[in-house]
Amino acid sequence: MTVLTDSAGNGTATRRRLTLILALLFVAGSLMVTLGTSLPSGAQEAGVTVPAAPPWRAELVPRNRPLTVTVGETDVSVEVANNDVERALGLGQRAGLLPGTGMLFVFDGDPQIRNFWMGGMRFCLDIVWVHDGAITGAAQNTCPGPPGGPQDLIPRHQSPGVAEYVLEVPAGFLAGNGYGVGTPVTFNVDPYGLPTPEPSGQ
Repeated sequence: MTVLTDSAGNGTATRRRLTLILALLFVAGSLMVTLGTSLPSGAQEAGVTVPAAPPWRAELVPRNRPLTVTVGETDVSVEVANNDVERALGLGQRAGLLPGTGMLFVFDGDPQIRNFWMGGMRFCLDIVWVHDGAITGAAQNTCPGPPGGPQDLIPRHQSPGVAEYVLEVPAGFLAGNGYGVGTPVTFNVDPYGLPTPEPSGQ
């Protein structure tokens, strides 16, 4: 920038005025930047890009519930996990289960002893082992381990014998309905007759 000097030799005064103007411009620019970080709610509608929520905060889209499981005299509308991807994910990263809903795990091959754990879970469950049309055991009111804790502290549960199916329902379901070993479990359609989704799991 060239400093202008008038005929009376007031170059110093001119430099001071320019310095003051530059300072005011700097302050004004800083205010604009600060205000720009606090956009009004309507700014999103004006096409302003807002950072997406981190993946761990995003809720997964609930899958369809094509099957009704009747436990004793209580109907439960369930999602079916019948491939490796869905069985591994289970209800992990969900915020919770609504009353009267759950997830049914359907397996390939012959019934086996089933091992489940609470990895990635955010809420408590009743894990119900089902074989030959009845409850054979359950891990009731099982809850996730401490957030961020080591994997060896994540609760693990094993069926007391071979299980054809595993049903996960909200914690307290069994106790609240008075159900336990020997309670009959039936389905409105054959779980093995349902289509197996693609490995994306959604």
